[in-house]
Amino acid sequence: MNWSNHLVLLPLFLTIIGCCILVIYAWNRKYVPGRTPFILLNLAIIFWSFCNFIEITSRPLSVKIFWANLEYFGIVSVPLIWMIFAIQYTGNSKWITPRNLILLLIVPIITLILVWTDQFHGLIRHDFHLISIGYYSIVGKTYGPGFWISACYNYSLLIVSIIVFLSRIRKPPYLSRGQVISLVICVLLPWVSNFLYITKLNPFRWMDLTPPSFALSAIVVAYGLIRFKLFDLVPIARDMVVEEMSDGVIVLNHEDIIIDMNSAALSIFNIGRREVLGQPVRDILQEWQLYVDRYKDIREISEQLIFGTDTNRIYYDFRISSLYNRRHVFCGRLIQLRNITALKSAEAELRESENTLKTIFLAAPIGIGYIQHEKLVWANDRFFNMMDYSIEEKIESINLCFETPEEFDRVKKTIKEEISAIGVCDVESRLKTRSGRIIDALLRTALMTRSDDSRGLIFAAVDMTERKRMMKEIQRVQNLESIGVLAGGIAHDFNNILTAILGNLSLARLYSPQKDRTYDKILEAEKASERAKTLTNQLLTFSKGGIPVKTTTTIDGLLKESTLFALTGSNVKCEFEIPANLWSVDADAGQINQVIHNLILNADQSMPDGGILSVRAQNIQVEIGQSLPLKPGRYVKVTVEDHGIGIPQEYLHRIFDPYFTTKSKGSGLGLAMVHSIIKNHGGYVTVESQLGQGARFSFYLPAVSGKKITRTDEEQPISGSGKILIMDDEEEVRKVSKEILETLGYDSVLTCNGQEAIESYSAAMKTNDPFAGVIMDLTIPGGMGGKEAVKKILFIDPNAKVIVASGYSNDPVMADYRQHGFKGVITKPFTIKDLSLILKKVLE
Repeated sequence: MNWSNHLVLLPLFLTIIGCCILVIYAWNRKYVPGRTPFILLNLAIIFWSFCNFIEITSRPLSVKIFWANLEYFGIVSVPLIWMIFAIQYTGNSKWITPRNLILLLIVPIITLILVWTDQFHGLIRHDFHLISIGYYSIVGKTYGPGFWISACYNYSLLIVSIIVFLSRIRKPPYLSRGQVISLVICVLLPWVSNFLYITKLNPFRWMDLTPPSFALSAIVVAYGLIRFKLFDLVPIARDMVVEEMSDGVIVLNHEDIIIDMNSAALSIFNIGRREVLGQPVRDILQEWQLYVDRYKDIREISEQLIFGTDTNRIYYDFRISSLYNRRHVFCGRLIQLRNITALKSAEAELRESENTLKTIFLAAPIGIGYIQHEKLVWANDRFFNMMDYSIEEKIESINLCFETPEEFDRVKKTIKEEISAIGVCDVESRLKTRSGRIIDALLRTALMTRSDDSRGLIFAAVDMTERKRMMKEIQRVQNLESIGVLAGGIAHDFNNILTAILGNLSLARLYSPQKDRTYDKILEAEKASERAKTLTNQLLTFSKGGIPVKTTTTIDGLLKESTLFALTGSNVKCEFEIPANLWSVDADAGQINQVIHNLILNADQSMPDGGILSVRAQNIQVEIGQSLPLKPGRYVKVTVEDHGIGIPQEYLHRIFDPYFTTKSKGSGLGLAMVHSIIKNHGGYVTVESQLGQGARFSFYLPAVSGKKITRTDEEQPISGSGKILIMDDEEEVRKVSKEILETLGYDSVLTCNGQEAIESYSAAMKTNDPFAGVIMDLTIPGGMGGKEAVKKILFIDPNAKVIVASGYSNDPVMADYRQHGFKGVITKPFTIKDLSLILKKVLE
């Protein structure tokens, strides 16, 4: 075999083998810019060379034309891929967009279409014939206008690629120049051969040297890989790493000449790149002359530079590093300037935040601390104060702060279970202070690092002792209020019963001869019922407090009866000093009775071994300028003085406060009620005491101008005439009221609710037989009461004379009855005498 006949195929073999090696090499260089287009480029060249190889070795002209057509897939793709590779390799990938790729593919696609339809139009090639080159033959052809348009387009792409590569030569570092030159030669070799072939200027006019030229390109690339580290030191490394850095970078040679400066450094010094490259650093950085001189001979340093005023400071992290060549000879310096103003500002804000946090910890009204491995690492002042420790002392273990070891184990178990589920835990516990004091505390805990419980936890401790005490007091008050509601209901029902009892007793006394023994017994029963009435008034005062329903009365008998009643069964003896000319007062007898009762009970309890209790009353005149906080005028002063244990001075100013008591079983409401009642009467209450010498309570009530009112049991009821409308839900009350009215000379009509009363009153008006007066119960369970009914009656007859009656004597309507349309008021239970007096007063 004559091997010289096959030498024409050798360059193609070398091209295919070289490109395969380059594909394998690039395949192992992941994440390198341009890697993918470089691989595609070599695959396209391999395809082009292989098709050219088949074209040359084929015999029939039609087969040669087919493989020549296939070659065009490589011919139109190689220039385009070269340009894409150049763009990506030099760091301009942003140019490669889907839209731009579509535009770039238009001409190659049209060219391929024209190639495969060339037999119909001849725009690419025509006049095909075979040319013998020894053992093989090639296809001779004449190119059409479509071919030249495609060729111009391909050469334009290659020119752009070369321009993109050459643009790197003017930019450092030095190694990138060798890389760029290698790549430019790779582009030029095959396409210069191609240009010589299509213009018929090459020595072998019959042969396309373009595919074989790619073998030379592969040799150049191989040299570039070894010499200039293609795909290891990529030319765009500087732009990607240095140029895009936010830090200012300056490169000086060994003579302090600026050989490179990135954009960040140019911005810092406000100069252009052309002004600085190749210039001495001393001439360029004149404003920084002080620093240039200071660091002139320094090769390694790292420190902080500060510029500007206090209000506008700029901080730089300044570093100098030495540069050495491959022989480890000093060849220059690398200067880095990092603007750390924001970092400094953040550090200042962090310090301020830390100071604020420390201040919050110090000022927090709750205990805050950090626990790790059951050790108290730190805590704020409030926690130490809460636990009765000084700040200098150290709490060895947190379990010492709990009431018992069992309590500590319970809390630890609860925290562990809840924190693992929701990240935080709230648990109530009892802590024991250093002094042994037990406090109720609410503990809120959270892990320092939720994923790692070994880092410990933060806790906040709130002292709940006082709050719990207040909650107990509130609970006591609520219980008292509940009892008060019950007491009010009982008193109301009891008053209805007493109304029937007292009414019938007063009628019985009226019918009995005065000298008869029966009369005396009825009188005693009536007095007992009056005391029961006083008891119901005390229940009402306890249940409501309420606005006083004042009537003009004397309190001498009230003082004696209430005192003796309160001292029943006691070993305390009472001495009274009450003048016969004691003034009358406007007061609510039931509430004043409650005042006396509470004061007497306190005095009795202060003398557990017995003693003398003094109750005095006197008339006094308050003048302007006296020390008492009362309006000038006439007052009745009542003094209750005991000789018991007395009250400590530090408690005197608090004894009228609600819930304050020094008694183990006291509610702290008795004296608060005394103060409230006397104040609502326009009076004043005082206390004087010394420990071990007893206490003296005095209260003042405004006196009524005029003579002393005297009322005797022998006073006869006042008769009258007219028709009276009675409205009450209790049948016994209606019956006794009717009998009392008839005894007094009145006619009566009975109704059981407000609606019936309105209908009866309206009917009487229509028949011209009106009612002289109306007595209405204030409240009717399940029906209309007097408060609503009186408005409708007044609408019918504005001159209606309506009297309100109720067992709730402390209801605000009873105290301010005129504002609600009533002309009079009578409290249950009432006697025949009480009813006759109110009727006479209202009807006249």
